[in-house]
Amino acid sequence: MRASRSCWRAGLAVDGRPDGRPTGRPEGTAPPPESGAALAGGGAGPLSLPLRGFASEADMAKNTLYDKVRDAHVVTRLPTGQHQLFIGLHLTHEVTTPQAFDMLAERGLDVAYLDRTVATVDHIIPTDDMARPYADAQAEAMMAALEVNAKRHNVKFFDFASGRQGIVHVIGPELGMVHPGMTVACGDSHTATHGAFGALAFGIGTSQVRDVLASQCLGVDPLGVRRIEIGGALGPGVEPKDVTLHVIRRLGV
Repeated sequence: MRASRSCWRAGLAVDGRPDGRPTGRPEGTAPPPESGAALAGGGAGPLSLPLRGFASEADMAKNTLYDKVRDAHVVTRLPTGQHQLFIGLHLTHEVTTPQAFDMLAERGLDVAYLDRTVATVDHIIPTDDMARPYADAQAEAMMAALEVNAKRHNVKFFDFASGRQGIVHVIGPELGMVHPGMTVACGDSHTATHGAFGALAFGIGTSQVRDVLASQCLGVDPLGVRRIEIGGALGPGVEPKDVTLHVIRRLGV
């Protein structure tokens, strides 16, 4: 019950989609026909990759790993239609936290779950001279703000002295903090790579960092899991990323 109470105690608005913009193909629409759309294959000319996406409600996969992890962490369904998820691990760093901590201070709030919150510094570290203060004034200000906020809120801080400092979306798995079946959030777009470990992971913005710090919860749109079939052979110069971008261009995000 503690998770449920804490998710509401902050009284914060959760980011939503007030315009009702869908995140994928509208429900009930037919999947796109097989496509012979071309991908450039180096000097070998266009490459035809038949692609079929299954996007209607009836075609969506059921009882997937995403469904199981999400359902295990749903606190409630919000009026916006979003799920309010409890976050098992919140990774933070110096770039997206200063304003978030300021917003907590304005509301007189503390960090809700210290045992599930970890901070490190990685984005602004100089590679030539790490003597303090940093030559870059903005980098020094962000570093100083994280040091102050971590100390003020008693957040576990992996700085240089700890010997555990590292890239924020790498240290979670590296230090054994990320496990299959958990939810992870961080103000860094690369956080989604934790999905490779069987976790449901979200790269979030500063206002969402505030929400998770204050409540350990995140409002997210329900996702539809698609099965995508791609046929054909890749030509010279065509890499997996090209195929992924082609899928996104054809089916949207």
